[in-house]
Amino acid sequence: MKTEEKIQRFIKSDNFFWALLLVLSFAAFLPSLGARDFFYDDQPLVGHNPILEAGWNSFPRLFSTGYWESVKGSRASVSEYRPILMATFFAEERAFGKNLLEMHAFNLFLNFLAGGLLFILLKRRYGSLAAKAGSLLFVVMTVHLESVFLLVGRSELLSAVFIFSSWICLDSLAPKTRPFWGTLFYVLALLTKESSIMFLPVLFGDDWVSLKMVSNFRARKMIYALMILLSLAYLGLRILILNHPFHGGNPYFTTGPWVKFLTMSLFFWQRYFWPSVSAVGICSDFTRPLIADAAQTSLAALSAFLSLIFLIGISFYFLFYRRSRWAFWVIFPFCFLLPTSHLIIALDTIGAQRFLYLPSAALAAGFGFCVTRLSVKAGIRLLSVALILWQASQSFSQSFNWTTPIGFYSAAARCNPVSAAAQYSLGVRFFEKGLDAEGLIHMKRAVELNPRYGDIWYDLARLNFDKKYFSRARFFLNKALRLNPQDSDSHILLGEIDELDGRQRRAGLEFKKAVFLNSNNPLAQYHRGAWLLKSGKPKLARPYFERFIQMDPQNPMAAPIAKWLGESKGR
Repeated sequence: MKTEEKIQRFIKSDNFFWALLLVLSFAAFLPSLGARDFFYDDQPLVGHNPILEAGWNSFPRLFSTGYWESVKGSRASVSEYRPILMATFFAEERAFGKNLLEMHAFNLFLNFLAGGLLFILLKRRYGSLAAKAGSLLFVVMTVHLESVFLLVGRSELLSAVFIFSSWICLDSLAPKTRPFWGTLFYVLALLTKESSIMFLPVLFGDDWVSLKMVSNFRARKMIYALMILLSLAYLGLRILILNHPFHGGNPYFTTGPWVKFLTMSLFFWQRYFWPSVSAVGICSDFTRPLIADAAQTSLAALSAFLSLIFLIGISFYFLFYRRSRWAFWVIFPFCFLLPTSHLIIALDTIGAQRFLYLPSAALAAGFGFCVTRLSVKAGIRLLSVALILWQASQSFSQSFNWTTPIGFYSAAARCNPVSAAAQYSLGVRFFEKGLDAEGLIHMKRAVELNPRYGDIWYDLARLNFDKKYFSRARFFLNKALRLNPQDSDSHILLGEIDELDGRQRRAGLEFKKAVFLNSNNPLAQYHRGAWLLKSGKPKLARPYFERFIQMDPQNPMAAPIAKWLGESKGR
């Protein structure tokens, strides 16, 4: 065999494809390996999570504590349960410490693995060429930037890996199904990300399309029954563990369902579909007022809503009456986007780009299908390669915006210039770097955008308190309290400053006021109890400490206080 023929055969082989998939999946997001700081949700959940830092004794708490409750306790406003995700961070910290290079490298590997598993699924349905084209596009898509780059974006990567693995094991097109492994991977997906529960209707739809014989379809009823039972058990576990098992934060929409439908339809086409196919318009900040309520008479919003309804409606018809596979892939992304669409649970922000990681598999499947059907035409394969390289190049170039906290928040402020939250976060990062002048500029912009954004002044006070600039901290706290005199946390911090300044009586009054304003604030209960204990009033301190432990048992301070309560009982 000639050398040229050997090269051509190798290029067409699966070995070459797997090597190419690995190279592209790492190369597209390679700048992530240069990240040196925890930022955004990575900072509290991974960088400063008390459970991760406490050692092996705290490992069981990963399975008995909510995702955000692990760092915020009972103050967590969003209820999520992701113990498998947190277990990966726990294992990494035990093995490598807080090694960002290793953590980001593992995210890159998971992206490659998800692409490889998608290849196996698509190959069974459309053949090798379609599977290769679709999976290569999937691993380089720019809309995956947030999922791959953020450490907490690993929830999207892991859930995709587990769902694809479960799908492969339970696939009706496979030579042999493996129910045990399929259901096990499904459970792992559920314990990684909540929206994984939508895999059940996806599997049903795929079987409906794949199994033409009704008898074969009925033969899988035991698999469905088992997965339904596991789903119910998972929901029961959430109810048992989480304080508010189905709470998603403060509602983003308060103007009625019609406006919600119009706005979300417009958002889908502008902020989900278009960035996914074009690799431009990627944004990590969708807080108000960039995404404002759509006017009820808006022609653009109405057109977006009607086109979306038509697309979903016609797809359901072809799926259930024609068993069309293209209709299945159209419905596929909506299944996984539904939990974050505000139609089921009220969320405090419109969906992030990371929510598109698993849904974008539908675009990859469609791309692979088109490549197969049109590959006989001249230039189609070249165009396909160009599209994949375009997505990869955009992913690579835009990744540099995420290598530092200042770069990340600068990009967020550029794409959402009217967001007070983005300007505020950027200002905080400048302060943390000691660049106070730049920090104040962005804090002032945040105040101009939202004069009543009280968190700005409180966090400025907290930053100065941590630097032991107590007079400046008091100045900013007074500003925060003028905007929100009912803020319990501000009174707590003011009490801490008074204690350090030797003003013990004033400190006691601030802690008392904090409890009065918000008796459900565990830190208010703790500081009031600690002040009474220091003042020689242990009996009066006991009920405050008891309420603190009851409200926030996972707090690192809870254990020593519980020990003191036990030792002092009966005195």
